Amino acid sequence: ILAAFVTGLVLFRLLPALGQAELTGGTEALITAAIGALILIATPVLSVVAIVTLIGAPLGLLILMLWLATLYAAGIVIAGYIGRLILPNREGAAVPLLLGLILLVVVTNLPIIGGPIQLVAGLLGLGLIGQWLQALWSERSA
Repeated sequence: ILAAFVTGLVLFRLLPALGQAELTGGTEALITAAIGALILIATPVLSVVAIVTLIGAPLGLLILMLWLATLYAAGIVIAGYIGRLILPNREGAAVPLLLGLILLVVVTNLPIIGGPIQLVAGLLGLGLIGQWLQALWSERSA
């Protein structure tokens, strides 16, 4: 929890838009989870395809490493979101992030339901990161 907390503080300081990511409704959450599932499945497949080619091997390895880092960051992003849901008027990211991380760790370690909750949280976190990257890309090309 401590490592994720420190990483989250640095992540939200460097990329404040990730610390403000929101899910407004059920349909948006489903779309976000679908984007997360696409990132979860397609990225390693594309990475392996790139690694098979001799020229694309370094790029494929780089994509794979960035994907692993994004998986870790996805849990932090969704934990920050959970913390902001519970403490909506709190200034700063530290207390909501810590609360979200503690709740996420406790709930994902519950027997039987912990695994599916961890999967959904991961998909939502990946989807939020994917939507942030898409918004960043569309700002850049506009």
